[in-house]
Amino acid sequence: MYPWPEPPRTAVMPDGLQTALLVVLGLGAVLAGAAAARTARRQSTPVPVFVMLGSLLCVAYEPIGDLMVLAYYPEDGQVTWVNLFGRGIPLFIALMYLCYIGPFVLIFDHLRRRGFTARSWWSLWGGTALGITGIEIAVMHVGAPWIYYGPQRTVVAGLPLWTPITYVSFLFAIAAGVHALDRWLRPGDRWLVIPAVPALLAGAHVFTSLPAAAALYSTADRGAILLGALGSVAVAVLLAHGLGRFFVAPSRERRTSPTLSGGYRPSGG
Repeated sequence: MYPWPEPPRTAVMPDGLQTALLVVLGLGAVLAGAAAARTARRQSTPVPVFVMLGSLLCVAYEPIGDLMVLAYYPEDGQVTWVNLFGRGIPLFIALMYLCYIGPFVLIFDHLRRRGFTARSWWSLWGGTALGITGIEIAVMHVGAPWIYYGPQRTVVAGLPLWTPITYVSFLFAIAAGVHALDRWLRPGDRWLVIPAVPALLAGAHVFTSLPAAAALYSTADRGAILLGALGSVAVAVLLAHGLGRFFVAPSRERRTSPTLSGGYRPSGG
């Protein structure tokens, strides 16, 4: 039986970098919260605030997601948020959730109201993937507040390039799911957005990371692990394509069939 990869438990959290992340992400979380509150007030809906609250609940999945992609936050010297499944999750992760889930949903909703084209849909997907990749590489160049371990493939500057693609997938799934709930739930039931955010994150991340995780946990063969990583990328693209079928209408329909929500409904919808 192939032994499961073990995290580098002796690694030490870089103190200066951790402090910098807490400050920068703390400021970002404040700005994200202000943007959510302003949008909620302007649109007379509590949904943006519910998204921010739901983002904090994503910690319940964080250690599971880390196991899926073989990521580890050094616990020696860590300013810990919570301990779950035998792992410490740093406080800056709570702030990170607030910084990018809520604002991404606002951006997604803004583009949806304008009407997604295939170009804007895939530009958002590709731009988000590049942005996450660039940020991870930049942070990991300074230090190691998180470490990817095991027999990874497609690694550049310590980052397995397939992993940011799975993060993009759960952002799109959350934004799409929040829109659906906002549209179909009665006003008094919209608080269900709060538990829906971590549920959508978990479902999308497991779905897209499973091919790579299955390879990483079952073999040391480099070819098989590469196929697993490419499989995760392919599943992520498939998920984005499937979601796009609900949000991106052919150019002919965009000219003739606007929906009441400000986007465009596929034919027969």
